[in-house]
Amino acid sequence: MKILTVDNKLNTRDKLHKILSTLGNCASVNTISEMVDAYKSSWLKCQPYDLICINIKMHSISNKQVLNDIREIEREMDVHESLGVKVIIAADFDDHNMTLDSDSNNVYLYKPFNNQEALKETCMLGLL
Repeated sequence: MKILTVDNKLNTRDKLHKILSTLGNCASVNTISEMVDAYKSSWLKCQPYDLICINIKMHSISNKQVLNDIREIEREMDVHESLGVKVIIAADFDDHNMTLDSDSNNVYLYKPFNNQEALKETCMLGLL
């Protein structure tokens, strides 16, 4: 499995990287623009990411916009919706009012989280 974690906080990024790297090749970036570049590049190389884990509060951009940007990249690459990247959105527990409905391609992981919770959400996406 190919995984990309996106978080500007080193401790959360390292925790996610440590947990998710047990599942496959895991790369980490600090910003949304780095994520967009990495995700586009992975498709151009025909080696797309299977999972992106992103912290929704790290940016001025909304979580809905981030997901829309990811799905727009997939539309540009003619990726069928069912084959799109799975997304885990890491959110603070008090951010329930900021969340979107989970679906077959995205779920929420509320902080603080442990290994078992992160792996459960990965399983919910059908990746385990």
